[in-house]
Amino acid sequence: MSRVVFALALILTSLPVLAEENPSCHKGQSLREEDKVTGVVVLKTRIAPEPDTFYPLFIWTSDDSGSVLFTVLGNSSKRARYASCNSMTLTVDGRAVVMSKPKYQQEPSHGKTVEYLTADIAWPEAARIAAAKTLRYKVCNDEFHATPELVCQARDVIEAAAAMRAAPAAKRPAH
Repeated sequence: MSRVVFALALILTSLPVLAEENPSCHKGQSLREEDKVTGVVVLKTRIAPEPDTFYPLFIWTSDDSGSVLFTVLGNSSKRARYASCNSMTLTVDGRAVVMSKPKYQQEPSHGKTVEYLTADIAWPEAARIAAAKTLRYKVCNDEFHATPELVCQARDVIEAAAAMRAAPAAKRPAH
C-alpha cells in the first residue's frame, strides 16, 4: 500500500514538470500556401474551431516577413462575446509577448456571431515561439491554453518562416 501511495505522490509531483516539457514535434504540421500569381508564401497554423470556442491562429506571409499575425477567432452562440472588451495577451512559457494593439471584428454567420481579434507580433518577439513549450492566450478575462499540437504547429510556422527569411534574396518570391 505504501508503494502505491509513494508512486501516486511521485506521479502527481512530476505532472507540472511533464506539462512544461517540449512537445515532440514533427516538421510539416503547419500549412503552407503560395499565391501562384504573386509568389507570396503564407505559413499558418491549422484551425479546428468548435462552437463557443476561441481558437488561436499564427500567420506569417513572405510579403510582410518582419512580423507574425496572431489571431484569435471563434463563434459565440447568439451575441458577440468580446464586442465591449478587446484586450488580448499571449504568453510563451509564462513570458508575455509584445504585440500591437488588437483589432476587433465580428460578423454574423449561420445564426452565430464570428469574432476575430488580431495583433501583429514583431519578428524578434515571434522568434521566441520557435522554442515554446507552452502557449497561453487571454481575451479579456478568459484564459486559454494552447494544445501541444498547436504549440508544435506554431513552432513549425516560425521555424519555416525563419528559414525563408534567411534565404538569399534571389530565392525569395517576387512581390
